[in-house]
Amino acid sequence: MDRHDDPAIDGEVLLYRRIPPWPDNTQWDAQGKPKPSAFNFKDKDDELSVHIAAETTPDKMLLGHPDFGLVQFTARQIRECCGNSVIICRCPDDPTDGHVLICGKITGGARKKIQQAARWVEDKYPTRHPTFPADTAANDRNEMSPGMGDAKAPNPNVNIVGKITSVLRRGLKNLTGWFRAWKPPNN
Repeated sequence: MDRHDDPAIDGEVLLYRRIPPWPDNTQWDAQGKPKPSAFNFKDKDDELSVHIAAETTPDKMLLGHPDFGLVQFTARQIRECCGNSVIICRCPDDPTDGHVLICGKITGGARKKIQQAARWVEDKYPTRHPTFPADTAANDRNEMSPGMGDAKAPNPNVNIVGKITSVLRRGLKNLTGWFRAWKPPNN
C-alpha cells in the first residue's frame, strides 16, 4: 500500500510504543530497572506501530497486553534518529486511538538511537518475571550477557536446544533421586 508522510505528526507530538516483558525485548540492570532493547524498534514489514499520546491513554494502550510496558518518544526524535529513511503516517487499516505507522527501513544504528531516546511512561513498566529453570543452566555454565552488569542475567543468545536439554537432564536427575529414595508402602 502506498504511504504518504503526515507533516502534522512532527515536532513534540508524543508517541507511545508497547514493550513486551520478554528477555529479547526488555533488559534489566543490576538495580532492577528495565531498559527496552533496540529489538523493539524493528518491524519485519518496515511499518513500526505506534500511537499518538494525545489521542489515547496509557491504559488503553496496555489493555489486552498484560505485563507489557509502555515507552514514549517524540516524532521529532524519530525523524532525527532515522533521517529521510522513514515517513510517519496514519494507519489506514486501524485509525483508532491515534494509531500511526513509522514506515521505512530503520537501521540498527537508528534503532539504537530510538532505544536511547525512549523513556518509560510513568508507572508503565513491564512485569519482570522470575528466570525460567532453563536460564539457570546458562548461569551454571557462566554464559552471561556481555555488558549487562548483572551477574544473574542469562545470555539470551544461549541456544534454546541447550536450555531445554539442560532442564530435561536436571529433571531426570531429580526424578532418579526420588525413585531411589522411594520406599513402597507396607501392605
